Amino acid sequence: MSPNEIDLLFKVGPRGFLPTRGHASDAGLDLYVSEDVMIKPGQTAEVPTDVAVGLPLELWGYVVGRSSASRRHGLEVIEGVIDPGYTGELYARVKNNNDHPVIVCRGERVSQLVPQFRPSVRVRQVDQLPEGERGSNGFGSTGV
Repeated sequence: MSPNEIDLLFKVGPRGFLPTRGHASDAGLDLYVSEDVMIKPGQTAEVPTDVAVGLPLELWGYVVGRSSASRRHGLEVIEGVIDPGYTGELYARVKNNNDHPVIVCRGERVSQLVPQFRPSVRVRQVDQLPEGERGSNGFGSTGV
């Protein structure tokens, strides 16, 4: 194991699959659907994985869609944050943007878990913030 590798512990239920990477250089671990789910047009459904993860304190997880979910099926995976203290089943919140029902089948990959480093931060209240390059200029301040 290299010094940059961190063990992710997964508890896989009887209908689940161990998450995988398509390529060693992929950022995310593909999550597999653990049971068939029909999603009606415009509906959002919780798609189960029957997998739980034990994230170490220095990480958090980001559940996002795979590009194939949108491209092939017209599905939108609503992003979600997995805190290191959460050890329950992972679900993908999936919205059907089609005008027809879509069935996601057991064994399909519609979402992925992207581990992210969690910085240790202190929250401090101040009366004034240091001046930044943009100041308080927000949306559209750099032109169209």
